[in-house]
This record gives sequence, C-alpha cells and structure tokens, in this order.
Amino acid sequence: MAQIRAFLVIGLVCWMRVSPAAVPIEEGSAPEVWIESLFPVPSATGHEDRMTSRIRELLPEIGEWREDVLGSLFLPAPEAGDRAAVTGLDELAHIVGGITEEGYLTLDRVIPAPHALYDTWLAGHPVEIWTESGVVPGVAALPSSHILPRERRSDLIREFSLEKTLLDIGCRSRREARARGIAVLDPVLPHKRISRLSEGRWSGPALGRKTCVALLAYLAGSRTAADSSGSSTLGWLAQTLFPLRRSRPPQAVGARHALNRLSAEHILVLDVFPCYGTGDADVEIGGGPVLAGSPDEPLVRELIRIARESGIAVQISTEATSLVLETCRSAGRSSAGLLLPVKYPASPAEIIDLADVRACARLLKAWDR
Repeated sequence: MAQIRAFLVIGLVCWMRVSPAAVPIEEGSAPEVWIESLFPVPSATGHEDRMTSRIRELLPEIGEWREDVLGSLFLPAPEAGDRAAVTGLDELAHIVGGITEEGYLTLDRVIPAPHALYDTWLAGHPVEIWTESGVVPGVAALPSSHILPRERRSDLIREFSLEKTLLDIGCRSRREARARGIAVLDPVLPHKRISRLSEGRWSGPALGRKTCVALLAYLAGSRTAADSSGSSTLGWLAQTLFPLRRSRPPQAVGARHALNRLSAEHILVLDVFPCYGTGDADVEIGGGPVLAGSPDEPLVRELIRIARESGIAVQISTEATSLVLETCRSAGRSSAGLLLPVKYPASPAEIIDLADVRACARLLKAWDR
C-alpha cells in the first residue's frame, strides 16, 4: 500500500526484555524509593497483574495477601478492622487493535480518552507494547507531512485520530510482528521515565496514580519496620478506570466489586487532585495533600486533627472527588479522599511535588496507628 509506505519510518531496533525481579526495599526507605521501584511497572486497566506481583515481591514477609477475581490486592487488617485505605492500581493505556500486512500496529482504547488532546500526545513518541513474553518497544508514526498534498496535510493536523496512527516496531510483515510476540489487545503504554525537575518536583506519565500505589506500599512496608500490624485493611484496586454502566453518580467497576470484600465502614481513598497550572486554583502542588470531603464527616475531621497535631500541611476541598471515592460514598460507607496534587494530569508530563508525597506518607502512618 503506497499510503502506508509513505509513513514516517524511524530507525528502531526491536528488542524484547522481561521486567527484572524486584529486590525488597530496605526498612525505613523514603517514599520516593517506593515510587522509583513501582513507577516503571505497567498496570493498564485489565492488566494489573504485573503491578500486584511487584508489590508482593517488594513485601515478601508482610502477611496474608488476598485477591478478588478482578485482580485487586488486599492486605487485611488484624481481626475485624473497620477501616481501610485503598487506591486504584490501573493507568490509562491504549491496546493493539490490529496488525497490518506491512507489520505496523493499529491502536484502540479500552477506556475513553480523558480529554480531547490525550491521543495526540502519542505522535512521534516512544511506546512499549507489553506482550505475554516481554516488552516490545515502538514509536507512534504519522504520514510524512512534507510528501502529502496541502489538503491531506491540513486534514491530518486538524483531525488527528487513532485511526490515522500506526505503531512502527521495526517489523516488515504481519508474520514478523507476530513472531515478536505481538497480539491483539496487548496493552500499549508510553515509555516510562521520571524527569527530576528543580525544587523537588518529578515529572512522568501516570506519575500521580503510580505514586498513590507506591504510598500504600510504603505504608505496608512501614508496618514491618515499626513491628506494627497497623489498624486498617489496605487495598490496591484493579479496573478503577472502568465506569459502571448507568451509574449516577459515576462509579468504578473495580471499586464497586472490591466493596463486596471490604467490610470496613470507614474508607480512606488515595487518588490524585488535578492542578492544571492556570494559577487561579485554590489548590496547588507543594501546598500539601488535599483532604476531600466535608469537615463534618468524621473521617475528614479525624484527618484534620491528625494533620494539625503532627504539623502536616494539608489543603481542604469540599468539592474534590474521584471515581473510587464516589463509589465508596454511593455504597453508604464513611469515606474521605487523601488526594495528591498533580500538575498537567493525564499527560506525559504529570508533575508531583515530593513535599506533598512526604506529607501524604506521614499522614497515612499517623492515621494507621
């Protein structure tokens, strides 16, 4: 096909690798050590098993793990605790929709795009296709604009879509791509790398949600270091980006299913708070984690008291929410959100402030005693 041959071809050596085994993190390690260990691990919606395996590897002697059929991971509280801290495991991703005769990959989505620009950030960027046998690197290619007529070039820029995007993995045929292990429905994620900015700020794709996963693992690890079992059940929930059909307000499929296993009446939800960098928002990164909920809510009131007594800076929002938090509220559970401020959310350049991360970690440990 002449049109496909006109696609921009970027020199790329296709190679396979398997995620290396995790080394347990030393007791007393800072929260950012946990982020660095868990950030590269893929956890696309419906494919969270690599992340749950990595969490288990990092905490080999933590206690009795439990899972549900969707892949959520739980660390039960001693006895019949009535409190839980949960977070979503999954991250936004694309999937392989098909393989062309020339060896290019087409793309599709499982989760709707969070905003109009989300797909456009693929163009020209490196990605990783996570197959059953390992990782295949690729790059999102578009037709070379300088060889297209003006009308076609303008149409490409004005109406970008997944249908016009192909992944180049360095293969020349469908057979060669399949020999690399590529299969339809394999998750496709951006290449993961943390950029360390000035003043203790980090940037990277899906960094906010990965940090929430790491914070809960940090809390579990701190129990071992302190020789304490903690007072709350911990839950890393799968498929929390899937909205439950016809639910009003919207609820997460994975969170709704997890609540069937959680007997806790008081649930603390770790999630992200979007800061769009416009300068006019009340909440900003670096100002401390956001407590989401009414101050009249007992759980929110308790967190405010702990923050005040411990000298932890927090920001409070009665309107902030998340899909998991709304699911807990709809189920009639006493719930509050502990939200990490994230600048440029759902983009390849999400920014977090380590001061907020450390404040979240301190608050979690104080609440879990």
